[in-house]
Formats: sequence, structure tokens, C-alpha cells
Amino acid sequence: MRGALKTPALLRRAALAEPREAAVDGGQAWIFSAPRLGRKDNQDAGLVWERDGELVLAVADGMGGARAGARAAVLAVEALRDALEEDHKPLRERILDAFEEANSRVRRMRTGAGATFLVASVVQR
Repeated sequence: MRGALKTPALLRRAALAEPREAAVDGGQAWIFSAPRLGRKDNQDAGLVWERDGELVLAVADGMGGARAGARAAVLAVEALRDALEEDHKPLRERILDAFEEANSRVRRMRTGAGATFLVASVVQR
């Protein structure tokens, strides 16, 4: 197994093929994804992001039946990473903005591509 990731860590496709640890404040987060049985191509992208007690974990699953699903997954996770860097907004608002931006970026591809997108936030109080 490779060494611990530094956050923010954006991983895609083959980089998700083995469990990866990200050292986070107060513990650790793990990220891993594998294609379903019978498929060789992993169209997923993931993100572990942490700053000032805010931890965000995300995975985008490119739609395997659609063209450019892997690219759609990366665009979604990149949109989240970009939105999270806007410190002047509350975390919830940045996450919601990321969903809107991810949708816009994927639609601009004009390929019919898509991805499911899951985001979880952990805020230490």
C-alpha cells in the first residue's frame, strides 16, 4: 500500500484501485473504488478535502453506458474541489454550488455523459 495522501486529494480511475488512506485531523479517511464485476474500466473519481475542521468526502461514478462517463466524474469532483476553495461562503453553500457547477460542466461537454455524485461533509464541533 502506498503512503498516506495529503488533502486535498483528487483521485481518478486507476488511482482508486487500491484503498488509500488520507490523514485527517482527528483520524483518517479511506478512499477506494472498483468497477463492478465484469467491467474493467473504472469511471469513478473521488475527493478527500479538509480545512479548518471541515472534512468533505466525495465520489462521482461515471455512467458506464454513456460516452465520456469517466470525464464527467472528474469534472464533478473538480467542480467540488474548486467550490470548496471559496472560503468566503459557508460549507453547505459551497457544496450546493458545486452540484450546480458540476452539472453545467458536464452539460457543456454535449456528449450525453453523466455521473452520479455523492458528497458527505463532517464538521467538527
